[in-house]
Amino acid sequence: CPVEDETPLLPEEAENEPLMYVSGSFKGHTIEVLVDSGATASYINQEVVKRFKIPTSKKKDPEVIAFANDHPALCTQYCHIRLRLTENYAPVIQFNVVQMKFEAIIGKRWLARTVPQPIVDLAKYTIQVGPDVLVQGYPESTHKPLLSAMQFKRRLEKDQAYLCIIKTNDQSSSESSLSQNPEIQEILSSYQDVFPDKLPDELPPPRAVDHRIELIP
Repeated sequence: CPVEDETPLLPEEAENEPLMYVSGSFKGHTIEVLVDSGATASYINQEVVKRFKIPTSKKKDPEVIAFANDHPALCTQYCHIRLRLTENYAPVIQFNVVQMKFEAIIGKRWLARTVPQPIVDLAKYTIQVGPDVLVQGYPESTHKPLLSAMQFKRRLEKDQAYLCIIKTNDQSSSESSLSQNPEIQEILSSYQDVFPDKLPDELPPPRAVDHRIELIP
């Protein structure tokens, strides 16, 4: 009888899509922007808005935004920024102002309303906007800092951070500098019996006077 083909066991593939970032600039400032087609709208960190003094408007209906792996954030303001993504492409994007770990996010609302519609290629980290505009992105860095700049600033404001400086001790260089000092060499030469290169393997010989350290019980 025919033998049914067995389905080979393959390694489990990661279900998470790779994160894609683009570099955006406005009025001489540069920010890192996450491209997230799953995000309903576009968002910008309120710390970025404060730092660069970006004008904002009050939202008619405030809303609570829930980000993955982050706390819900209340959104009460929005702003418009002409964000330069390439030398020949600088669209005006509406951002909701929220507190989050990213500097900025462009989401499906901008992707859907832009004409011609952008084509996001996560494999190549590119955004194609018509035949003449290609925005080159980049993947998430594998060498992440323990804290982002925004997170560090928030902890400073809440008095949850301190500065610690660790100085490395290069013993070989310090020993080398001591051995080359002529004054030290003269002392070592005068007291060779006190500073031998190698300690003896036996007790010192008896002396005329035995020195004792009196211990108080």
